[in-house]
Amino acid sequence: MVSTTDQSPRNLPDRVAASLAARWRTLLASPLLNPSGRAEERRERAGHAVSSEHGPHLREAIGWLERAQDAVEGGGIARGYNIMYSKYFRGRSWQPAYPETTGYIIPTLLEAAVY
Repeated sequence: MVSTTDQSPRNLPDRVAASLAARWRTLLASPLLNPSGRAEERRERAGHAVSSEHGPHLREAIGWLERAQDAVEGGGIARGYNIMYSKYFRGRSWQPAYPETTGYIIPTLLEAAVY
């Protein structure tokens, strides 16, 4: 026989409170109720201006992408680098290329070529 004690009215307030808390967190993550999210959304729509003082940082970032491409076979770009030993990738090194990663980086490289 299955016990129905888990469905007792005593547990109901806890379940309702947990459900309401989860929904509240979801609402707070919404751009409508998140001032930081709204500000970031406005910046995204306006585009990202490249300042000349960011030149050294942009060059270093592009250099990292070049090294990520040179580190893997097949012309793709490594999806990351493990600075600590990774059991999944069996080492501390560049991770293998991942087509989606390469696809996201191509527009970045094309835009960087303009600057």
